[in-house]
Amino acid sequence: MPAKGGRVAYPSKRSKSTREWRRWCGSSTL
Repeated sequence: MPAKGGRVAYPSKRSKSTREWRRWCGSSTL
């Protein structure tokens, strides 16, 4: 999932857990 326009629409791999990832991915990208 590349960033659009060089912007990061999702948390880094340092995220606490996959829950935040799903939240970001579902709210920003998917």
